[in-house]
Amino acid sequence: MRKKRAARSAKRKRQPWLVGAAANWMGRVGYGARGGIYAAVGVSAALTTFDPRHKPGGFTESLKFLQQGWAGGVVLALLAAGMACFAGWLTATAIYRRDHPGHAHIVLVAGTLGDAAVYVAFMASVLGMVFGAHAGGESELHGWIAWGIASRVGAVAVGFAGVVVGICGLGLIGWGAVGDIEGPLELPPLEKELMLPIGRYGTAGRGAAIMLVGAYLIVSAVHGDPRQAHELGSVLEEMRQLPFGAAITGAFALAFIGSAILDFAVAAFRHFNPRRP
Repeated sequence: MRKKRAARSAKRKRQPWLVGAAANWMGRVGYGARGGIYAAVGVSAALTTFDPRHKPGGFTESLKFLQQGWAGGVVLALLAAGMACFAGWLTATAIYRRDHPGHAHIVLVAGTLGDAAVYVAFMASVLGMVFGAHAGGESELHGWIAWGIASRVGAVAVGFAGVVVGICGLGLIGWGAVGDIEGPLELPPLEKELMLPIGRYGTAGRGAAIMLVGAYLIVSAVHGDPRQAHELGSVLEEMRQLPFGAAITGAFALAFIGSAILDFAVAAFRHFNPRRP
């Protein structure tokens, strides 16, 4: 009996360590992969800034150049695996986090699991590109919106989705301005101080881009015109047509590159603890 109790006790002690080690690697790989995707979006927006003929890409379209050869396919597969790891990290934090009690805990868990579901869907999209699937884009979005706004209920649903997306973007702006965007980075004080404004600008700028996507969805639902809905790449293209459009797309390019730098720093130097993400 004593041996059995000792074995069970040892097993219970090993489980938290194993969970922590797995979450640590999922977090590092996931943040690194997401940083690579943000970097691709930022570079695409930067090319548009200097060359109006270049069409900027969104989160998947900016990766379509990787579909040209086997090496690109390997990179896409690695990015898809990274998104799976990121979804796994978010799920682990939703299960184990205990940093907010009461109703706040329920809200955080629900939001974190929702984020994990989004990254699972994105993983499937990137994985589909490995096998030659279209990278998504404006025509696919318009098809879904046209199907949605064919009925009054569907139009309301599209408008509500736009509101939700806009609120998420606004939340990112607020988090970038005042939130703890870095987490427990194991960096010297000077490097950590330098990373903070880069991360804040990147997070807030990314939130502004997402908020514009939501605004275009609302306009599309109100006018009953699916062509007025835009995914991220087309939003950046619309911004390029405005007065001082090059400066606007350049600002967004720097924001996504800043988000990529922050994610790379988090992947390399953060201490990942699913109980206190």
